[in-house]
Amino acid sequence: MDTYLPPEPLDSDGDVDPYGPDSGLAALVGFCERSGLPLPPLPEHFIPLLKQVGEAVFTSRDDLLTLTDFDALIAEAVAGEGVPFVALSHEGFGINSWHLRFCVSLPAVKLFAAVGFGGFYMDPESDRATVEFVFERAAILMERALSHTGGRSFVTDYRGIGTGRWCEAGGTWHDDTDAFRTVADLLTG
Repeated sequence: MDTYLPPEPLDSDGDVDPYGPDSGLAALVGFCERSGLPLPPLPEHFIPLLKQVGEAVFTSRDDLLTLTDFDALIAEAVAGEGVPFVALSHEGFGINSWHLRFCVSLPAVKLFAAVGFGGFYMDPESDRATVEFVFERAAILMERALSHTGGRSFVTDYRGIGTGRWCEAGGTWHDDTDAFRTVADLLTG
């Protein structure tokens, strides 16, 4: 799994270079730099599909313009109806109701994370540390999911430190403060 820009852009057929300055990836990199965030882990096969569809909304899914209806996306994944995609957004309202949402839908795992980020009364350094933690855990989970050959599929939902859960698609939720790690372990077992 490649999570950063490769040293040389890929050749294209006249379309926008998926690694070039006008790409969705370049817009995401710019957003992360301006926000003081690391680049989220991205499965390489989604990078050519990544688009900026809002001021701070990036996705590979054509029908997704916002991540504010996060619970509907999770319900879709639990029902086994999720399509493969990656998405990240920073959306909210008012002075303190802002969240960074990150989704990756792969055959073996559908990963969802929403953490408070950017509110006026929030601690920016603490928020960034939480986002870094989520991205690190997500990278491990995605790496294992991409190499998983079994038929099982899991859904993870992380809403901040100490508030995680996971389920097997179609199954019941299990509260788990480290759901990403638990599911990563299940994928290797």
